[in-house]
Amino acid sequence: MTSTATETDTRSAILDAATELFALQGLEATSIKAIGQQAGVNSALIYYYFADKAALYDAVLGRMATAFPERLSEAVLSADSPAAGLAAVIHAQAEAFLAEPRLPRLIARELADHAAARGKPVFREHLLRLLGGITGLIRAGQQAGEFRDDLEPEFLAVSVLSQMNWFVIAGPVIEMILERDGATSDPVAVRRFADHVVRFSLAALEPPREA
Repeated sequence: MTSTATETDTRSAILDAATELFALQGLEATSIKAIGQQAGVNSALIYYYFADKAALYDAVLGRMATAFPERLSEAVLSADSPAAGLAAVIHAQAEAFLAEPRLPRLIARELADHAAARGKPVFREHLLRLLGGITGLIRAGQQAGEFRDDLEPEFLAVSVLSQMNWFVIAGPVIEMILERDGATSDPVAVRRFADHVVRFSLAALEPPREA
C-alpha cells in the first residue's frame, strides 16, 4: 500500500470515528482523545490531518453535506419526467439514510447545538442546488399540466423533501408513536415509507378535477 493510500485510509478512519462520536455526543462533549481511541490511532496524529477539533467537525459536516445532496441531485438529473424525478429523489433519500445511519442524528445534533450555524457554509451550496433541481422538476410538471399550479414550487419542494427527512431524523419519536421498534431504521420499513411518500406526494400534486 502506498503512503498516499495509507494517509487516505487513516483520514477516513478519523472522519468515521468523529462522525460516530459527534452524532452521539455533539461537538463539545467529544474529545480528540476519544476520537483517536475510536479510530485506533494516536490522538496526536489527528492534528496532522486537521488543525483542531472544530476543523474536524467541519470536515465531517462537509463530507455529509456533499454526499447526501449529490445522491439526490443525480436522481433529479436522470429523471425522464417530473413525476419520475420526484419519485427518484424520495427513493434516493431513503437509500442515503440507510447507507449512512449516523446522518439523521448528526443533523439533529447540528440543529440542536448550533442552530445549523456551523453547517451553513457547507450545507448552503449543495442544498440550494438540490432544492433548485427539485423546484425545477415541479415547475416543469406545472407547465405540462401534470402538477397543480396553485401552490409555490419552492414550498412544494420543501414539503416533498421534509417527509422522508422527518421520518428518520425524528426516528425515536416516530417509533414510539407507531409502537414499532426499529421502524425508522429497518430497510424494509424505510423503503415502504418512501413508497408511501411517493404516492402521497404525487396524489397531492395532481391538478384538481373539474366538477
